[in-house]
Amino acid sequence: RTYEIGGKQTSTQVVADYEKYDQSGELDFVDGDRNDWSKILNSKEIYGKATKMLIMQKLHNKYRPAEHRACENMPYWFDEPVNDLLELVKKPESEMHKLITFHIRTMGDEHIGIAFNEDLTLNEDLAQSERDKRKPGENRINRVKAAALEFPDMVKKMVEVCTLLFEKTGKKTHVAVDSQVVRNYLRKHEKFIQVTDPDVLDFNKHYQEEPLYSLNDIADWYLLSLGREIVGFPSSSTYSYSAACRGASLLHYTSTLSELTSILDRLLEDNGVEKYSREADEKSNPSKAPHTPVVHDNILSTRATDASVPDLISSNSDSKCVYGYPSTNEENTCICNTDWTGERCEVDPIPSCDRETFLSCGDVLYRFAHSQEHPGLKETVFPSCQCADECVSHLLNAYGDAMYKRTFSTDYKRFDPSLHLCTKNNKVKRTLFMEMDYEKRISKREEMGEVSDNAAQEESRKLMTKLVDSKEQKATNCSPDCERFGGGCVDYECVLCKEGRFGMDCAMSKKDLDSARLTAPKRKGKKELSLSYLDLPGTIRRFIRGQSYQNHGSFRGVHYFEHSLRKDAEIFDPNPPTSETSDEERKDIVAVIPFFPSDTVGNVGMAQIYASRVEKYVNDKFMGDVSFPTIWFNAQDRGFCTSQKSRDALPSSAIGITQYGQWRAHPNDETPCFRSEIDIVVPSSVSRRGGYYGAQDPEFKRFDEKTKDGFLLFFAGSERSRPECLGEEFFKNLENNCMYSYGGGARGWIVDWFKDEERFWLNRKLTRSMEKGDAEHQAEAIRMRSKFCLSSGGNGFDQRFIDGISRGCVPVLTQLNTSHPFEILLNYESFTIRAPGEMMRDLPEVLEDTVSSGKYAKMLLNLRVVREAIAWNVTNGREENDEYDTFTVNNGAYYHTLAAIALRAKKKLPESVAEKLCKLYFENEYHENAWKDVLNEEFRRVLEPSCEKQSR
Repeated sequence: RTYEIGGKQTSTQVVADYEKYDQSGELDFVDGDRNDWSKILNSKEIYGKATKMLIMQKLHNKYRPAEHRACENMPYWFDEPVNDLLELVKKPESEMHKLITFHIRTMGDEHIGIAFNEDLTLNEDLAQSERDKRKPGENRINRVKAAALEFPDMVKKMVEVCTLLFEKTGKKTHVAVDSQVVRNYLRKHEKFIQVTDPDVLDFNKHYQEEPLYSLNDIADWYLLSLGREIVGFPSSSTYSYSAACRGASLLHYTSTLSELTSILDRLLEDNGVEKYSREADEKSNPSKAPHTPVVHDNILSTRATDASVPDLISSNSDSKCVYGYPSTNEENTCICNTDWTGERCEVDPIPSCDRETFLSCGDVLYRFAHSQEHPGLKETVFPSCQCADECVSHLLNAYGDAMYKRTFSTDYKRFDPSLHLCTKNNKVKRTLFMEMDYEKRISKREEMGEVSDNAAQEESRKLMTKLVDSKEQKATNCSPDCERFGGGCVDYECVLCKEGRFGMDCAMSKKDLDSARLTAPKRKGKKELSLSYLDLPGTIRRFIRGQSYQNHGSFRGVHYFEHSLRKDAEIFDPNPPTSETSDEERKDIVAVIPFFPSDTVGNVGMAQIYASRVEKYVNDKFMGDVSFPTIWFNAQDRGFCTSQKSRDALPSSAIGITQYGQWRAHPNDETPCFRSEIDIVVPSSVSRRGGYYGAQDPEFKRFDEKTKDGFLLFFAGSERSRPECLGEEFFKNLENNCMYSYGGGARGWIVDWFKDEERFWLNRKLTRSMEKGDAEHQAEAIRMRSKFCLSSGGNGFDQRFIDGISRGCVPVLTQLNTSHPFEILLNYESFTIRAPGEMMRDLPEVLEDTVSSGKYAKMLLNLRVVREAIAWNVTNGREENDEYDTFTVNNGAYYHTLAAIALRAKKKLPESVAEKLCKLYFENEYHENAWKDVLNEEFRRVLEPSCEKQSR
């Protein structure tokens, strides 16, 4: 409301008149999604001076749309501090490190309800008197009282850690705190700790004289958001949650001293605080390292802040490969990780590069800088010229001139190479990395002299900032398999597999590898599917390090498939093709290309340059003859449609495996980015474990029609409507515009068209309450009781499809010209409602008819089977069942993907795959006709003979 009236009323006045505005219907932004939030939260015109930001922050926490709770696409009102706020944060930001920030959420300001004495013990008398005055705050008070006994020690532990961090970085730790007494206590340690909040002597008055308090509070929030890790205690808070969203920070909450100690000890270890030596750091200057490759034993100075690496090397001293892994194809060959060479991947070809800052030559030359702030750096740094020169030499040796030129060609370059800068003897120079002749490059660099102009440096620095990822995890986070199978993680990649482990992430044992060597030829002899791996060197597979994943956090369906395959001796073929493989032998080959664009550039980034290098490598390896089927992955939101040319460049026999199946990204595209006759759509992973496991519903009541007594149709999420895709205009513009927009235009159209339909729950307003919980939990409860769930796609694939099925909510599909997960195998008419285009007008009648005809009850039973078909790796590598593992077949999505590949590659089903699928469809204890109802006719004819053979 403040925004809409141009600030004519203060936020205080608006809040005071809230009920009047709410009931008048004029307060149009509180309905969750059809609102002005994008304008409000990005408005520098009205909120530029930040004098009203505190209340806007509170309103944002209260009324933000449900999907924003996942920190995805969270809009904020500034990209960087502006005006008064900029002046307020400039000095404290320059004085703080960004490893860890703290939020002490006591709910303990004297004027709110809980007070502390100067020694941080609880002032129980004041707490009791305030509770009597403020009865609604009882739960808040009791919660803080429960933590009060350990609270003084928790604060002292934090002070101890801040001291250690100051010794490491020379900078302060920022602490946001809501208690004035605690703030005063921390100011005694101002050498190590930064506290910015002003003293507030009159709580009731400060909102009337708001600017100073609000501005400081939002500055405190902004500085809190800069921490790579935010630690909150003794209570959780939307304040630190939204700060973590803004900064893409990792958030840790704790209410006990033991938990806090454990979290902080781990964070200190991750940042090498205990073994950090400033003197040693000054001696280890990467820019003065020798311009010759050095072997592994001499490079540990670049890992001085990671205490785990020396221990890892010591414990795995018998490993065949250091910075790489033993190939499953040739056991005595090491496949080196990014920018490592040598027979054992022990040689560092770029010793002058600080890998903690730049990670790889791709980061140095192409992406230009790593986003993880190095302790003590005030600004993004330029690489040393010696480092840049070593990278040029290394990449030319690794790729050859042709691929080097291709990598940095005008088709793909992200910035003008002439703007790339490096440092030599504390002077800034032009890198000139496009000059491949070393002597000429050095000569030209000297002729051009120093780049002393600050404006030129700043222009280059801005480009560096734009080229970094904002959500990268720590470089010590790899695939979950790596440490499980005896390796360790350095710079996002698995290293030092123990003796007897092979392949990426050390995933295959010697026993399994020997078994695969025996069984693969037998499968080929029977024309059954066998999948071999193509070893990709690190410089091809991960030219830049990009994003990482830990504990399946960023895993997509394609990751689950590939990780299951790499340790499946019954499918894996350790005899990959070569350029000398005969034409007859090639007929039996299907090869997997283990490259994931989303690991490099994220789920929406342009991966064309990285994919094209892999495509060229594969083509060159087989001298242009890739006539056998190859498997290519893409887990980005829009799959291969994210970059049209990446699908066009694949070999003609390639099979694309993706999570998004729209055939074209734009009506004018000449060729499809998803080829429905050969490519495969697999399901993404479920967003909440409860959906797969059924731990909260072990009897599967969510698939019983009796429990579906709620709304007819449910949808909660973004709409991003366009005017030309609403009302009757939608149908006029459908095929040439709307179907290619967000959600195919259907989300916005349905929410708008049926806004008065009482049987539909479409982005309705929810208010947090003590009884019902927050809006997200309320929406989840509503979905569990709803009959149908809208699944119209989003920016690409729609997570609601997977989550809805897992919760017993029949999907309503509205996409045109789109293939869906396992559509090659499953009968979609048996468990989904298709209502594209004009059919959307009749949704209420179509859904009611489905229920009244009895078809809906059958759909629910079928949906329980499909829930197993789309579930990935639910036991996390375990074979035994427990209370979470309520499946007829574990890892059903893996076996369905193998079946789909077999159909596409025209191979027979391997016995291990047929056995699992026969059990699910022909021996199903809760659905005896699953084979007839859920499978499509084509695949049923393929599977049935195998099941009859097994039953005999």
